[in-house]
Amino acid sequence: MVLLFRNKQAHVRCFAEIYSTTSILHFLQDRPISSSSLPLKSTSSNQHSFTVSYLIDSCGITPEQAQSASRYVNFKSPDRPNSVLTFLKNHGLSKTQISNVARKVPAILSYDPKKTLLPKFEFLYSIGISKADLAKAITAGPAVLKRSLENQIIPSFNFFKALLHSNTKFITAFKRYPEILTIDHKAVTIPNIEIMRQHGVPESKVVFLLTNQPRLFTVKPEEFKKTVNEVKEMGFDPSKLHFVLAVHALRSMRKSTWQRKVEVYGKWGWSEEQTIQAFGKNPWCMMASEEKIMAVMDFYVNTMGWESSRIARRPKFVSLSLEKRIVPRCSVVQVLLSKGLIDKKRLRLATLLESTESSFLEKFVIRAMAWFNTSASTVESLDYQAVPFMGHEVEWIKCTERQFPPADVAQMLDSAVTGLQLCCSQSHPIYAEMQKCMGIIRNQILAVIPT
Repeated sequence: MVLLFRNKQAHVRCFAEIYSTTSILHFLQDRPISSSSLPLKSTSSNQHSFTVSYLIDSCGITPEQAQSASRYVNFKSPDRPNSVLTFLKNHGLSKTQISNVARKVPAILSYDPKKTLLPKFEFLYSIGISKADLAKAITAGPAVLKRSLENQIIPSFNFFKALLHSNTKFITAFKRYPEILTIDHKAVTIPNIEIMRQHGVPESKVVFLLTNQPRLFTVKPEEFKKTVNEVKEMGFDPSKLHFVLAVHALRSMRKSTWQRKVEVYGKWGWSEEQTIQAFGKNPWCMMASEEKIMAVMDFYVNTMGWESSRIARRPKFVSLSLEKRIVPRCSVVQVLLSKGLIDKKRLRLATLLESTESSFLEKFVIRAMAWFNTSASTVESLDYQAVPFMGHEVEWIKCTERQFPPADVAQMLDSAVTGLQLCCSQSHPIYAEMQKCMGIIRNQILAVIPT
């Protein structure tokens, strides 16, 4: 039977009569709701509680992080996540690294290690990525493990290999930003590369930037284009390396951060124009943190007594490591200057700070040691004479005619070598021979001290 209603009121009245209270009660009595038809809140709650506990106890993440991670993964038993943790451990990830992976991408703990994870690891190993490097990369960008090997990872690798023409360069890029294997290259990477080419940036410079700063190419093309135009307006030559470095520098900081760094340099007497000129000479001077800039300028101006304008002319000095390069080398030179063994007027900062480790050893420390070797008991004047040392004819500048107590000479020698920190493995043979010679000379010097 079909009922036709002329208006809404008739429809409502009919509905009320058919589904009266008595009818509904009768329906419920005839068809009681079984427990199986209700949501399994208790079971779900237990699984959630187990998941959170497992993430805390087995993965080492905080309760807050575990609660957040539990929204993306749910365990019925520890078997699957245990197998994933074992797999990651066997592939070189430490407990801390595994904890970071679980926190960032908890869904990985529900994967089948043999079917989902192992093929991806094997492929990345096959292109030359070491076990240690892959462990670090996965920790930094675990999202790569979520992507399809056939549809995303391998095509992305082939894309970069065609651009970089080298597995080694790709590995460098991957280590710097593992998620280059996860992005949509048609949407961002290719348009950004084309923007660089359109502005006259040589292919070699594009490859350099893509290798060393791959993340730069993942920004929206419209934003990337603005930055490239800004760098060009600042007077940078697109054919030079400094152009791409300046693009990287500007993209890596906000306008407010840039302005704060300009103000920091201003505290040391630099005008805004000087800062921009320094940026043009060496863009890395604006990549240093505000704290680093203050510390370096304070050391140069207040400890070494150099004019800040001198640093503005050589802004590369700001980007050098304060702990590994600036302080150790300047400490050696300070000792030599204090003893009158080198002429301050003839000291070139570029030679002191920019020379290679082996060159610094030869020009400063080895020369000083060679000179010490000519007189163990007293240090007397030398007039530009050549001193044979380690197969080299070392010419030492004229020294003062003062004589120094042997204990002072020994202390100076210790200070010079102790303050030196090697950064280059090629210098180890020189350093080893220098230490051996230092021991002999020091013993000779100390032997003349009355006991």
